[in-house]
Amino acid sequence: MASLHQNRSNTDSVQVALHGEIDMATAGDVVTAVEDALVPLVPITIDLSDVRFIDGRGVTALVRARASAAALGSAMELVNPQPTVLRILQITGLLP
Repeated sequence: MASLHQNRSNTDSVQVALHGEIDMATAGDVVTAVEDALVPLVPITIDLSDVRFIDGRGVTALVRARASAAALGSAMELVNPQPTVLRILQITGLLP
């Protein structure tokens, strides 16, 4: 299951760290967590360094989270994915 850590102490950016697996069982929690952390016009960084697996539902969750951020005028950046997660994000176009 994905767990998260949010840091809102810096009003110049918001950081969310995800852990574990982002899959059918946890995708909804990921979207909710990211949406709850969003601040209008403030960029959000999603740290994926501790995510070891992502499936199609997980990718969809990140796409939804990015759309929610964009709707508030906030950029969303995905950082530090492990190699297997990076490859999925590259295939799907979420990362170059």
